[in-house]
Amino acid sequence: MYDKPADATGNVGVLFFIQSEEDYQWVLKKGNTAPYIPAFNVTQFTKKRIITLRDSGRISGALVIFNENEEDRPFSFSPDNACPNNQFGLYINEYKKYSSCPWNPQNPVIDLMFEDLGIPLFLVSDINSIDNLTKCFNDHNIPTTDGEDRDYPLCAMQLYSRMNAVRDTPTCMRRNNLPVIPLSAQYFHCDPLASYNIIASLLPTSAEVEVQNRSLIVVAAKLDSFSLFADRAVGAYSAVTSVILLLSIARSLSRSIKDSDQLNRNVLFTLFDGESWDYIGSSRAAYDLSRGNFQPISAIYPNYKPAQLKLQHISHFIELNQIAPFGPTFAHTDPISTNNPEVKTLVENFLNELETQISVQKSNKSLPPSSLQSFLKEDLGIAGVVLSNYDTEYRNKYYNSFLDVIKDTNVNDTVKVLTDLSRGLSNALLKLLKNTTNADDSSNFISLLVHCFFVQPSCTYFNETLITSEGGKPFHTQTYPSVYTRKSEYTVSPYVAAVHRLLLNYTGTYLTVSRSECLRQQKENSNYSFEWVAININDDKNGRCVRSSTFLTEALSPAFLGDSPDWNSKEYSTWTESVFDGNNYARLFLIPSRAHDIVILLVGIGVLFSSFIVTAIFNFYSSSLLSIPPRILPQTPVNT
Repeated sequence: MYDKPADATGNVGVLFFIQSEEDYQWVLKKGNTAPYIPAFNVTQFTKKRIITLRDSGRISGALVIFNENEEDRPFSFSPDNACPNNQFGLYINEYKKYSSCPWNPQNPVIDLMFEDLGIPLFLVSDINSIDNLTKCFNDHNIPTTDGEDRDYPLCAMQLYSRMNAVRDTPTCMRRNNLPVIPLSAQYFHCDPLASYNIIASLLPTSAEVEVQNRSLIVVAAKLDSFSLFADRAVGAYSAVTSVILLLSIARSLSRSIKDSDQLNRNVLFTLFDGESWDYIGSSRAAYDLSRGNFQPISAIYPNYKPAQLKLQHISHFIELNQIAPFGPTFAHTDPISTNNPEVKTLVENFLNELETQISVQKSNKSLPPSSLQSFLKEDLGIAGVVLSNYDTEYRNKYYNSFLDVIKDTNVNDTVKVLTDLSRGLSNALLKLLKNTTNADDSSNFISLLVHCFFVQPSCTYFNETLITSEGGKPFHTQTYPSVYTRKSEYTVSPYVAAVHRLLLNYTGTYLTVSRSECLRQQKENSNYSFEWVAININDDKNGRCVRSSTFLTEALSPAFLGDSPDWNSKEYSTWTESVFDGNNYARLFLIPSRAHDIVILLVGIGVLFSSFIVTAIFNFYSSSLLSIPPRILPQTPVNT
């Protein structure tokens, strides 16, 4: 279970900035005004420090201060595990000897994401907020030159981040199902961490046409990342660059393949969500494929019936994993599946062709954490390759953290790497499909996507392309897969909706038909997905009809399926997230001394008892004090 608990009324403490070891020791031992809310400069924040302070009982919450306008940042900052997803990958049990952990290098906050802190932790990056905190601390809290506490009043904070979850996933999910009063709404404590996978086939498929075994090439990437802090999971090199590369390849191949081409193979573009949480998306896809149940969500696509795909249809699985301009590109393969001569030949032939297009180095280690592992757990007959920018350990020092962003100085290098890989992979895939290597150029397109995703999300291209996906709101890159999948609720996150719309545009065909005709074809043609794309969010009558083979599937762990879900599963992810009202806030104010509070209390008590005495005296003498002699009123004769 993933939650960050807090007191029901908010956590209150005295603000204290930690910018050195001396400041840290003040909060830990020397200061006499606990509980504190330490404000760590991001370079001073470590897992060891926050846990030590938490265990001391001297803090009630914490802040991490990061000024985005300054270059001061830690050398590395990744709160994920040293071996991400290790307990749910391929290399466990009998294959444990093949594990190549650790992958995520040691850093100041390693594993902190999965530590139950029990206190709220807030990130402050707005310059005005930082200035207000700094001024309040300097004016009221900074110790005297003699190293003594400042006199009251002191600058304090209240951090409110209340969540409903309890203990662990089994307990929380059971409490979700407790009986309720019929007239009241059901009270949820937590929800399965879930989202949607985005799927698109290069060529259309039909439920009426059988797919040949080992004829499907999967090109995959993960959609998500995470962060210690809500709404700050950009995941630039952790995920989004790989998404851009996949979109580019899809666009290039779609422009290079004609409808009239007679191909023996097809390409399935897959974007898995929830991969950072023990392979939620890929494990569900592999689960459905192995059981012949891999289909579009019927509530969203009631009439679309593509071919019934299965695991044995997959020949190649090419995964794009952490693509970045930090060194050469490495190809990772699995030592278990390549013991099969046929699989080994397919892998070697693909890599040999790829090496004629771009520079690729073969890694000597087994597979890193990757979606491919979910598929190989179900079928070792798949020829898989994972392409990344690292060999033996991650080069991304900010993997799955709020600092995983692309700086302006890295934009051109990132575009170059993505362009080279897009060209090389597109040509290598074309060689498998139709024995040619003349893929469409995507350099300008990649530059545009990098600019829009990381530099200016409000770019003209996104405003025009994503207007209906975003409900007219400005787009922002937020890759955390916190989308709940309760029955009859199919709300797609803005980020997933945006990527889905982009893939739809690059692999689909625009039809010059009216909206009514588009809806008619949607009902009558089960071989394609038809979607009406409005030009203006306030006018759904004017737009374009897109015919494609793109659809969404559930990225909900198999552990939550069926009438008897396995909330203690050791095979599939069981992550849940606490339900909360979203009303998180931090307040800054001055607090008086305890003596001042006691004086106010005593004065209040004195006034209270004095009022009792005065009231009693008043009641005792009220009859005499308030007695008034009767007045004789003149009588007026009544006329009869």
